[in-house]
Amino acid sequence: MQPALRRAVPILAAVLPRAAIANPWDGSALSRDPAIGAAFAADPLCESRTSFRLAREIFAAMDRVRRRLADRGGFPLPVLLVHGGADRLVPTGTSAFAGAYPSVERRVYPDVRHELHHDPQDGARIVDEMTAWLRERLGA
Repeated sequence: MQPALRRAVPILAAVLPRAAIANPWDGSALSRDPAIGAAFAADPLCESRTSFRLAREIFAAMDRVRRRLADRGGFPLPVLLVHGGADRLVPTGTSAFAGAYPSVERRVYPDVRHELHHDPQDGARIVDEMTAWLRERLGA
């Protein structure tokens, strides 16, 4: 989202809470597998617009989480944060702050888009790595 629009969202949500704007993305941003994008486009439950009220609440929640993490020095439990290096929906830099906390292991997978588990080249390996990470911490 453009910085100016993000700053305007609280005002727009107060004046036009149900007004919505188009989500600026398409199915091809989800995965290198074109079938994933096609399934997204065909799914009637996938919403292509976001109301100003929803945007305001999402941004407020993000800000609360960042403040609480800063106040508490991070997460109380181990966290595996995975991010696609080619994610056009949520830029990789947006998760960088969390990687600074000692309980966070942040992994960025180059060339992988938003839905890491649906990546045709690396998805199975990424899921296996996430499963192994969980098993190590759970002693399973």
